[in-house]
Amino acid sequence: MILAATIGGLLTLLFWGVSDYLAGKSGKTADEYLTNFVIQTVGALVLVPVVIYYGLSVELNASLLPVILIAALFTVAYVAFVKALTIGPFGVAVPIANAYTLVTMAIGLLFFNFQISVSELIVLVVIVLGVIFLAVNKTTFSLKNFRGSTVYFSFVTLFCWGVAFALVDVSSKIFPWHELLFMIAMIMSILGFLYYVIVRKKLPPLHEMRYANMKYAWWSGVFISLGAIAFYVSVSVTGSVVIPAVIASASPIVTSFCAYYWDKEKLDVFKRAGAVLVIVGIMLLNLL
Repeated sequence: MILAATIGGLLTLLFWGVSDYLAGKSGKTADEYLTNFVIQTVGALVLVPVVIYYGLSVELNASLLPVILIAALFTVAYVAFVKALTIGPFGVAVPIANAYTLVTMAIGLLFFNFQISVSELIVLVVIVLGVIFLAVNKTTFSLKNFRGSTVYFSFVTLFCWGVAFALVDVSSKIFPWHELLFMIAMIMSILGFLYYVIVRKKLPPLHEMRYANMKYAWWSGVFISLGAIAFYVSVSVTGSVVIPAVIASASPIVTSFCAYYWDKEKLDVFKRAGAVLVIVGIMLLNLL
């Protein structure tokens, strides 16, 4: 069981880390709203065989409203995330965005009666310090520059992901994992289409969405769903979320390595320290 959980966690770490890198690469060469739409659509299509295998029996009732809200938050978050990655550096955007646990934990404490231990509180402080190391630079204190910075869009992602995952925790008690995952993916694809149309005031151009033009986004969509499948299958097989979650939470390391290896991206010593603090903190928080 431990081996299966470890393999599932490692696959999730790899798939999600590579997916984030490819999303950023796509955002640098294509429209971020179109990138989001393609990623979510391809990701939803990858999940179709899973739904066919497990089955789908969803009733149209009020329980779908939180799912729609979750998908809406994820959509806003992902567009902001692509923008953050596009501006770069990856090594700053990814750790900050993945510190959404801070928001999820805060919401749980305020509204869902979560309990927090002293050790968890210490880890949260470590994560906050890491985010501060990553975020603080000369643009942080300039409102004009900050609103268009990597840090700004990473914080938008952090907040939206944090709220969305708090709601996922509630909805996961109502729907099986494959149904919830597929519904969120499908709704995100629809919302991604509407988001593009509203912002760009035109329909998504089919010729630009072809694989030859947006291969990074296509593969990002494939990997993001493969990561989710690997994670939830390992959890369902082993009956434990701890090992896969701890390992998968280190996915920013994969993204940063890809950026370092292929794009020669380098961070100063303070930002490297901040990234390490955030990643280690997130892993510890999943472990506690």
